[in-house]
Amino acid sequence: MPDAAKQPAGKVSDLTQRVFGNLDAGDVEAFMKPFDENCTVTFGNLAPVTGTAALRGLVDQLRSVVRTFHHGVVHEWIAGPDTILELAMVYERHDGKKVDLPCAAVLTVNDKGLVSDWRIFLDPAPLYAEQE
Repeated sequence: MPDAAKQPAGKVSDLTQRVFGNLDAGDVEAFMKPFDENCTVTFGNLAPVTGTAALRGLVDQLRSVVRTFHHGVVHEWIAGPDTILELAMVYERHDGKKVDLPCAAVLTVNDKGLVSDWRIFLDPAPLYAEQE
C-alpha cells in the first residue's frame, strides 16, 4: 500500500473525528451525518446491514449494553477512498464494568464524500460476558 499516508501521532482526519468523536459524545444525529443513506455496515461477525436506519439500529442495540464509548485512535492510514484504523476502545457497560477492546476498522467514502461502507473488526463477546 505505497500510497497510504499515516497520520502523525495525536492527529486524525476530519472524517475519523466526526464519526468517532460524535459517537463518543453520544451525539447520534451528528454521528449519522457522514454516512450515505445506503451505506453498508459490517460489525464483528454479524451479517452486514444496509442503510442509515440499520446503522442507527446497531448503535441503539450497542447503547442498550454500553453506557459510554471511547474510541482511541492508535493508528490511522488513508489510502484513496479508504481510512484504515487501529482503535483501542473502552466501553463502559450499564453495570459499571469497563471493557477494553482492540479493533480495526475501515471506512470507505464514495464520490459524494459520504461513508458508503464501514467494516468493524472486533470480538464483542467481552461486552456481553458476566461481570466477574
